[in-house]
Amino acid sequence: MKYLYVLTSNDKDLYYEQIYLSISSLLLYNSNACITLLTDDKTFKNLKGHRGDVLHLVQEIKVIKLPNKWNQKVRSRLIKTNMRNLVDGDFLYLDCDTIVLSPINIPSVWEFNIGAVKNLHFSNVQESPIYPIFHCFAKSCGINTDSPSYFNSGVLYVKDNHETREFFSQWQKLYLYYLENNSIEVDQVSLYKVNNDFDGLIKEIPGEWNWQVGFGMNYMCKAKIMHTFSSVSNQLHNIHFLKRKDFYLNMKKRMYSDLELTNIIKNAKTSFDEKLRIIPVKDTSKFTNKSVAEFCMRYKNIIVYGTEDYFFRISCLFQEIETNNIVGFIPSEQNTQKHSFMDWPFLDFDDLHYPKQEVGIILAMNIQDMNHLLPSLIERGFINLCIYI
Repeated sequence: MKYLYVLTSNDKDLYYEQIYLSISSLLLYNSNACITLLTDDKTFKNLKGHRGDVLHLVQEIKVIKLPNKWNQKVRSRLIKTNMRNLVDGDFLYLDCDTIVLSPINIPSVWEFNIGAVKNLHFSNVQESPIYPIFHCFAKSCGINTDSPSYFNSGVLYVKDNHETREFFSQWQKLYLYYLENNSIEVDQVSLYKVNNDFDGLIKEIPGEWNWQVGFGMNYMCKAKIMHTFSSVSNQLHNIHFLKRKDFYLNMKKRMYSDLELTNIIKNAKTSFDEKLRIIPVKDTSKFTNKSVAEFCMRYKNIIVYGTEDYFFRISCLFQEIETNNIVGFIPSEQNTQKHSFMDWPFLDFDDLHYPKQEVGIILAMNIQDMNHLLPSLIERGFINLCIYI
């Protein structure tokens, strides 16, 4: 069996640092691991100097030529969704933001074609806190979400046979279709659909094979692989050392020795913030929906201020609560472009002519940006604020 990674990166992002740490962790506990790296032609050209160090850690490198029109994230997912057809032999695929915590031995009872862990460790997708977002994506693609099985693609065990190769061919086709027709860049929606089309070919494996940090705390003690989600900006970013952007920035500056990186890997399970507390919420999705819905009912006009990513999340939530008093979106990023899912006009604070007591503003952004913005909003007289992070 081989271990499989996908890398699309340039010298501005942090994906190289993440994958270098992940492969190093795999080799720390599995020194004889046979590793294949799949990369695109653009990335391969910039794997030079110290960025070429990762090439010495793997046994096989496959360079995939892709059309120039696709951005870096799409290029990564185009490779990932078809990776079964790019290599031979059974494999265990790992996302670049994973850390291996122990020796890996595939159980002999794993006779199924594809194995994966449930997304965020929720047995039913409708109980997951990300369900409103997922449902909105799926609805825009015409996908029924009745099936409870929603798997995380960060760790995939895949057999080599005709059925799995056909599964991945169809996954890539669906991914491209939803990308071009519905502007959906994530690959999880197409994975959910193709798994249903193949009558649930993916079988659930224990949560310790893909312990998703921030969830599934019951898998922490026996976890074999941890998934840090370090590529995703969210409110959980400060709970663990390996989720923090500054750590990978310091890696890029080569501020850690190999010994220091080894110690970081060995202590991965215990590197939580010392102030971390677990606060149980019975149903996070309903709690969030109810909070936003109650805020929207207080004011005649609701404006969303935030990044494009957060705007899409909140727009999905609006569909759930069926509010109709949204008057516009104020982008916090200059390069924000209007997409097909944006039904509301772009606004500017200077163009607002509504009585301020009738305007409710939803701040949909990360904590750092929000803290920078709050004084400016209050100075302008906007005090009816709802924070959505």
